[in-house]
Amino acid sequence: MDFSFNIIFLLIFHILAAIAVSKDCIARGIIKKDSYVILTFFFPVIAGIVYGCKRKKLSNPDDMPENSAHIMSSAKFLSVIAVIMFAVSGIYGTMTMNNSDSMMTYHYDIIKYDRNGDAYFFNQKINYYDREGNVYQISDDHAALINVDTQESFEYLICFIDKDGYVVFLDNDDRLNGRLLDDIYFIDDHMYIYFFDVKWDREGLLYNSYGNRIYLT
Repeated sequence: MDFSFNIIFLLIFHILAAIAVSKDCIARGIIKKDSYVILTFFFPVIAGIVYGCKRKKLSNPDDMPENSAHIMSSAKFLSVIAVIMFAVSGIYGTMTMNNSDSMMTYHYDIIKYDRNGDAYFFNQKINYYDREGNVYQISDDHAALINVDTQESFEYLICFIDKDGYVVFLDNDDRLNGRLLDDIYFIDDHMYIYFFDVKWDREGLLYNSYGNRIYLT
Protein backbone atom coordinates (compact mmCIF):
# COMPACT_ATOMS: atom_id res chain seq x y z
CA MET A 1 0.00 0.00 0.00
CA ASP A 2 2.81 2.41 0.84
CA PHE A 3 4.44 1.81 -2.50
CA SER A 4 1.11 2.48 -4.25
CA PHE A 5 0.88 5.90 -2.60
CA ASN A 6 4.38 6.63 -3.83
CA ILE A 7 3.30 5.82 -7.39
CA ILE A 8 0.22 8.03 -7.01
CA PHE A 9 2.34 11.02 -5.98
CA LEU A 10 4.62 10.41 -8.96
CA LEU A 11 1.65 10.15 -11.34
CA ILE A 12 0.25 13.43 -10.01
CA PHE A 13 3.63 15.02 -10.71
CA HIS A 14 3.51 13.83 -14.34
CA ILE A 15 -0.04 15.09 -14.82
CA LEU A 16 0.54 18.50 -13.23
CA ALA A 17 3.75 19.01 -15.23
CA ALA A 18 1.91 18.29 -18.49
CA ILE A 19 -0.97 20.63 -17.56
CA ALA A 20 1.48 23.37 -16.59
CA VAL A 21 3.20 23.13 -19.99
CA SER A 22 -0.17 23.14 -21.74
CA LYS A 23 -1.29 26.30 -19.91
CA ASP A 24 2.04 28.01 -20.53
CA CYS A 25 1.75 27.22 -24.24
CA ILE A 26 -1.73 28.73 -24.33
CA ALA A 27 -0.58 31.84 -22.46
CA ARG A 28 2.31 32.32 -24.90
CA GLY A 29 0.26 31.70 -28.04
CA ILE A 30 2.13 28.53 -28.95
CA ILE A 31 -0.17 26.72 -31.37
CA LYS A 32 1.77 23.47 -31.84
CA LYS A 33 1.84 22.49 -28.20
CA ASP A 34 0.59 18.89 -28.28
CA SER A 35 4.00 17.29 -28.72
CA TYR A 36 5.45 19.23 -25.77
CA VAL A 37 2.49 18.33 -23.56
CA ILE A 38 2.68 14.62 -24.43
CA LEU A 39 6.45 14.47 -24.00
CA THR A 40 6.18 16.31 -20.69
CA PHE A 41 3.68 13.77 -19.40
CA PHE A 42 5.96 10.82 -20.18
CA PHE A 43 9.32 12.54 -19.58
CA PRO A 44 8.51 15.51 -17.34
CA VAL A 45 12.04 16.43 -16.28
CA ILE A 46 13.78 16.22 -19.67
CA ALA A 47 10.86 17.59 -21.70
CA GLY A 48 10.25 20.33 -19.15
CA ILE A 49 13.86 21.51 -19.40
CA VAL A 50 13.76 21.47 -23.22
CA TYR A 51 10.48 23.36 -23.27
CA GLY A 52 11.77 25.89 -20.74
CA CYS A 53 14.73 26.64 -23.01
CA LYS A 54 12.64 26.97 -26.19
CA ARG A 55 9.38 28.56 -25.04
CA LYS A 56 10.42 32.15 -25.67
CA LYS A 57 11.39 31.36 -29.27
CA LEU A 58 8.11 29.49 -29.79
CA SER A 59 5.96 32.29 -28.37
CA ASN A 60 3.65 34.15 -30.75
CA PRO A 61 2.44 37.48 -29.29
CA ASP A 62 -0.32 37.72 -31.92
CA ASP A 63 -1.95 34.54 -30.62
CA MET A 64 -1.63 35.33 -26.92
CA PRO A 65 -5.06 35.52 -25.17
CA GLU A 66 -6.09 38.61 -23.25
CA ASN A 67 -5.74 36.83 -19.93
CA SER A 68 -2.31 35.39 -20.78
CA ALA A 69 -0.75 36.81 -17.61
CA HIS A 70 -3.33 35.01 -15.47
CA ILE A 71 -2.90 31.74 -17.37
CA MET A 72 0.89 32.03 -17.09
CA SER A 73 0.60 32.54 -13.32
CA SER A 74 -1.61 29.46 -13.14
CA ALA A 75 1.03 27.47 -15.08
CA LYS A 76 3.74 28.61 -12.67
CA PHE A 77 1.59 27.64 -9.69
CA LEU A 78 0.98 24.17 -11.13
CA SER A 79 4.71 23.81 -11.79
CA VAL A 80 5.45 24.53 -8.14
CA ILE A 81 2.84 21.99 -7.00
CA ALA A 82 4.29 19.45 -9.45
CA VAL A 83 7.78 19.90 -8.00
CA ILE A 84 6.34 19.49 -4.49
CA MET A 85 4.62 16.24 -5.56
CA PHE A 86 7.90 15.00 -7.00
CA ALA A 87 9.69 15.78 -3.73
CA VAL A 88 6.92 14.14 -1.69
CA SER A 89 7.16 11.03 -3.88
CA GLY A 90 10.90 10.79 -3.23
CA ILE A 91 10.54 11.39 0.52
CA TYR A 92 7.65 8.93 0.79
CA GLY A 93 9.62 6.32 -1.15
CA THR A 94 12.56 6.73 1.23
CA MET A 95 10.27 6.39 4.25
CA THR A 96 8.76 3.27 2.74
CA MET A 97 12.19 1.69 2.32
CA ASN A 98 13.19 2.54 5.88
CA ASN A 99 9.99 1.85 7.79
CA SER A 100 7.77 -0.59 5.93
CA ASP A 101 8.02 -4.32 5.51
CA SER A 102 11.51 -4.74 4.16
CA MET A 103 10.58 -7.55 1.79
CA MET A 104 8.30 -5.14 -0.09
CA THR A 105 11.41 -3.28 -1.20
CA TYR A 106 12.90 -6.52 -2.47
CA HIS A 107 9.85 -7.19 -4.55
CA TYR A 108 10.25 -3.90 -6.39
CA ASP A 109 14.06 -4.07 -6.48
CA ILE A 110 14.40 -0.63 -4.92
CA ILE A 111 16.78 -1.72 -2.18
CA LYS A 112 18.35 -5.01 -1.19
CA TYR A 113 20.46 -6.22 1.72
CA ASP A 114 23.23 -8.74 2.29
CA ARG A 115 23.59 -11.08 5.29
CA ASN A 116 25.20 -8.27 7.28
CA GLY A 117 22.24 -5.96 6.72
CA ASP A 118 24.20 -3.65 4.42
CA ALA A 119 21.99 -1.92 1.86
CA TYR A 120 22.40 -2.02 -1.93
CA PHE A 121 20.39 0.38 -4.06
CA PHE A 122 18.88 -0.26 -7.49
CA ASN A 123 21.29 -2.29 -9.66
CA GLN A 124 24.22 -2.52 -7.24
CA LYS A 125 25.68 -5.99 -6.90
CA ILE A 126 25.14 -7.64 -3.52
CA ASN A 127 28.07 -9.12 -1.63
CA TYR A 128 27.89 -12.78 -0.61
CA TYR A 129 30.28 -14.11 2.04
CA ASP A 130 31.68 -17.48 3.01
CA ARG A 131 32.90 -18.44 6.48
CA GLU A 132 36.52 -17.75 5.51
CA GLY A 133 35.73 -14.10 4.82
CA ASN A 134 35.82 -14.32 1.03
CA VAL A 135 33.46 -12.00 -0.83
CA TYR A 136 31.47 -13.01 -3.92
CA GLN A 137 29.23 -11.23 -6.39
CA ILE A 138 26.89 -12.48 -9.09
CA SER A 139 28.41 -12.56 -12.57
CA ASP A 140 27.02 -10.24 -15.24
CA ASP A 141 25.22 -13.13 -16.92
CA HIS A 142 23.83 -14.30 -13.53
CA ALA A 143 25.26 -17.76 -14.18
CA ALA A 144 27.89 -17.84 -11.44
CA LEU A 145 29.30 -16.38 -8.27
CA ILE A 146 32.62 -14.58 -8.71
CA ASN A 147 35.23 -14.28 -5.98
CA VAL A 148 35.84 -10.52 -5.82
CA ASP A 149 39.54 -10.87 -4.98
CA THR A 150 40.62 -13.81 -7.13
CA GLN A 151 37.94 -13.53 -9.86
CA GLU A 152 37.46 -17.29 -9.59
CA SER A 153 34.09 -18.32 -10.95
CA PHE A 154 31.69 -20.82 -9.35
CA GLU A 155 28.79 -22.14 -11.38
CA TYR A 156 25.47 -21.20 -9.81
CA LEU A 157 24.36 -24.85 -9.55
CA ILE A 158 26.89 -25.51 -6.80
CA CYS A 159 26.33 -22.25 -4.88
CA PHE A 160 24.16 -22.50 -1.78
CA ILE A 161 23.43 -20.52 1.38
CA ASP A 162 23.57 -22.15 4.81
CA LYS A 163 21.60 -21.41 7.99
CA ASP A 164 23.87 -18.48 8.89
CA GLY A 165 23.67 -16.87 5.47
CA TYR A 166 27.12 -17.93 4.31
CA VAL A 167 27.97 -19.24 0.84
CA VAL A 168 28.58 -22.99 0.67
CA PHE A 169 29.70 -24.89 -2.43
CA LEU A 170 28.09 -28.32 -2.82
CA ASP A 171 29.38 -30.57 -5.58
CA ASN A 172 27.43 -33.32 -7.35
CA ASP A 173 28.28 -35.94 -4.72
CA ASP A 174 27.03 -33.68 -1.93
CA ARG A 175 23.74 -33.13 -3.72
CA LEU A 176 23.33 -36.80 -4.64
CA ASN A 177 23.74 -37.74 -0.97
CA GLY A 178 21.01 -35.31 0.02
CA ARG A 179 17.39 -34.76 -0.87
CA LEU A 180 15.72 -31.75 -2.43
CA LEU A 181 12.46 -30.39 -1.06
CA ASP A 182 10.97 -27.00 -1.99
CA ASP A 183 14.31 -25.65 -3.31
CA ILE A 184 16.09 -26.70 -0.10
CA TYR A 185 18.68 -29.46 0.07
CA PHE A 186 18.76 -31.63 3.20
CA ILE A 187 22.29 -33.01 3.66
CA ASP A 188 23.55 -34.63 6.88
CA ASP A 189 20.89 -32.97 9.05
CA HIS A 190 21.72 -29.56 7.58
CA MET A 191 19.69 -27.45 5.19
CA TYR A 192 20.97 -25.43 2.22
CA ILE A 193 19.16 -23.25 -0.32
CA TYR A 194 20.32 -22.04 -3.73
CA PHE A 195 21.87 -18.58 -3.38
CA PHE A 196 19.62 -17.07 -6.07
CA ASP A 197 16.55 -18.13 -4.08
CA VAL A 198 17.39 -16.04 -1.02
CA LYS A 199 17.17 -12.44 0.12
CA TRP A 200 17.91 -10.71 3.39
CA ASP A 201 16.16 -7.91 5.22
CA ARG A 202 17.94 -5.02 6.92
CA GLU A 203 18.32 -7.15 10.06
CA GLY A 204 20.19 -9.82 8.12
CA LEU A 205 17.28 -12.28 8.39
CA LEU A 206 16.91 -14.80 5.60
CA TYR A 207 13.93 -14.88 3.19
CA ASN A 208 13.21 -16.81 0.05
CA SER A 209 12.61 -15.13 -3.32
CA TYR A 210 8.85 -15.01 -2.59
CA GLY A 211 9.37 -12.91 0.52
CA ASN A 212 8.73 -15.72 3.03
CA ARG A 213 10.95 -16.03 6.07
CA ILE A 214 13.11 -19.17 5.94
CA TYR A 215 14.61 -21.05 8.83
CA LEU A 216 17.50 -23.37 7.99
CA THR A 217 19.19 -25.80 10.35
